[in-house]
Amino acid sequence: MAAILSIILGIVQLILGLRVVLVFFNVTTADAPAIVSTIYDWSVPLVRPFANIVPTYALGSFTFDVPAIIAVIVYAVVGGILIRIVRGRS
Repeated sequence: MAAILSIILGIVQLILGLRVVLVFFNVTTADAPAIVSTIYDWSVPLVRPFANIVPTYALGSFTFDVPAIIAVIVYAVVGGILIRIVRGRS
């Protein structure tokens, strides 16, 4: 069970990490392959709980998706705790 949780956490972190990079470089779905749209679509439900905590900041031509960065941290901490709990029970 811990291995499954680790895989799920890894996939979530990958999707959110890709979103952070894509938003940072202002990659839009209009000028990118379909995979970019897929990453944005999959990451929206993961970031939504954190969207109203802090805004996204722009610095010149770069954008910092702070809600996604917070989501990465929260999911990593919560996932790590869940994995430790599951491993402790086995």
